[in-house]
Amino acid sequence: MRNKVLCKVTSEEDKQKIKQQIEACQPLLRLIYECCLDDYEKADKVNDEDFKNPNWAYEQAYKIGLKKGLTKLLDYVIINLNKEK
Repeated sequence: MRNKVLCKVTSEEDKQKIKQQIEACQPLLRLIYECCLDDYEKADKVNDEDFKNPNWAYEQAYKIGLKKGLTKLLDYVIINLNKEK
């Protein structure tokens, strides 16, 4: 299980404790992951009406920032894909 979060933990004892917590939190982590993916897809949608908005550039910058933040969050979520939901 290699992840940015676990790379920050130096003690092997602490790593084992965190791995146990991650394993116990799999249902929650899956939901967080799914919510992030849903929000990411919503931010991708552009309607013709959006182009009539005089603040279109600001709205696009917001969406790009949101997508970047969600991407970062997904980097920190540890999901064990080998186990069933």
